[in-house]
Amino acid sequence: GSRAGAPPTRDRLAVGTPTVLPRSSWKAAQARTSNMNRMGRVQRVTVHHSATVVRGTSAATSIAAIRGIQRHHQQQNGWGDIGYHYLIDLAGRVWTGRGIEWQGAHAGDPTRNRSNVGICLLGSFVPDEQGAPPPAQLAALEALLVSLAVEHRLEPADILTHKELKDTACPGPYVQTAVEELRKRLSSQLLTQTPED
Repeated sequence: GSRAGAPPTRDRLAVGTPTVLPRSSWKAAQARTSNMNRMGRVQRVTVHHSATVVRGTSAATSIAAIRGIQRHHQQQNGWGDIGYHYLIDLAGRVWTGRGIEWQGAHAGDPTRNRSNVGICLLGSFVPDEQGAPPPAQLAALEALLVSLAVEHRLEPADILTHKELKDTACPGPYVQTAVEELRKRLSSQLLTQTPED
């Protein structure tokens, strides 16, 4: 409920943990943990886009895209599992990728991946591909980022885009701007958030 004397405002952060669909929901292939490292304490989050066009908001479309990413990461790249910890589809569904207890393979090298949660927006969000992500996808990203920030006691500066870690176009200008705006809102409001017991 709302606290007395603090009416909700339109720019209030999305709070509450988003529903995160389990790996079984997309029939994930088995992770090969023998060539994966333990995560340790989460110290930052990096936002990506998949850089492949995804058309359609059905669960089936999203599952096909996620399975394709996992196949590429395991078979072509030789990684133990899908590189991202979370994937968010065009409808705003949040899917579990790699288990959070395992270091990801998304930021460019083992040093950049250390203690770093990878979130991937399904789609290619550049002007000549899909343009801007739909509002439902960005709202889910915000809810997930806020819940991760509260859970792991992260500062706004701990939320990055791939481009801010490495010379890459990922995650495209629209997502870059969205993350920058979210960091500004987090700066003013995150400090008042506390995890619910």
